[in-house]
Amino acid sequence: MRKKFLAVLLIITILVGFSACGDPKTKDDTPNKGNSPAKSSETQKADLYAVTETLCVKDGENYAGETILTTIDFAGFKYNFSESQETLFIYFKLTDEGQKTLNEKTYKYVAAPGFLSIWVGDELICTNKLWSQITTDEFVVLVKDIKEDNAEAVINKIKGTPRISSVSQEQTTQETLPSIDNWKKEVISDKPGETHIQYSIVKEDGNNLIVLDVQYMTEEKDLDNDNQLEIIVYQKGDKRNIGIYDLIDGTLKYIDVKSRLGATWSEYMGNMGNVDSAYSNYIEVAFEDLTKEVHYDVYKYDKGKLVYVCPFYDALRKY
Repeated sequence: MRKKFLAVLLIITILVGFSACGDPKTKDDTPNKGNSPAKSSETQKADLYAVTETLCVKDGENYAGETILTTIDFAGFKYNFSESQETLFIYFKLTDEGQKTLNEKTYKYVAAPGFLSIWVGDELICTNKLWSQITTDEFVVLVKDIKEDNAEAVINKIKGTPRISSVSQEQTTQETLPSIDNWKKEVISDKPGETHIQYSIVKEDGNNLIVLDVQYMTEEKDLDNDNQLEIIVYQKGDKRNIGIYDLIDGTLKYIDVKSRLGATWSEYMGNMGNVDSAYSNYIEVAFEDLTKEVHYDVYKYDKGKLVYVCPFYDALRKY
């Protein structure tokens, strides 16, 4: 079973179209109900926190549902906690593309209600009943009957851990980051257990600015054929997995493939000798079902999204 986040009873409401969201299911599997705030104040981009790279919104109540929004669709979020009301207010802000996608995907709820679910990795944050189409670029989540320490745990989960490590204290804005093709890569150490790689850019004053610092081996590939390089991160661990850095609209984004898809492991197919050349720039992903049987699929990376292609067997060379 997928892990359900939060042991405490939560009552969560989405302002724009969501009727309720809470502890995913009570003992009798009846969703909790809550009340929407009267009105949302506009969220300014400068006030926003970045969302974790594994945050996503899915159609329906199950993890197997279609992924509607991923981290790239969120401009960020802000929040505040009311101790007197024991309520956490979370304001999510969407990008233009995210707003367009959610608008299109929720149009069907004009005719009949349905469900959307919010996930961090494979952990269910909440399931929301939707009664109408979402047309705005912002929606508000209320977490009611929650203590401050538990509210902090929710926020930390949504924030995640920053993936970009800059040695300098300067802020790398959209205007200061050139394409990855123009970054300088330096292997500080490639010793087993001591891998250390840095990427830097040259500023206008001629000095170097380190924009990415990782502890794994990396490789640069154009995964989505947009004539711009992405950075593949080969993560360590008991089960192999890759992550992908991409510069999108001047902002460096990161996807952990295993976490994003709720998979067992993942691997870049460009290093496999038995794969048809048409699939060599794709990703093999393994999933384990409830019976412990493992299934192997092929996904492609496309500008911040992971798109299903076919079963892995179909990508093998046919001799």
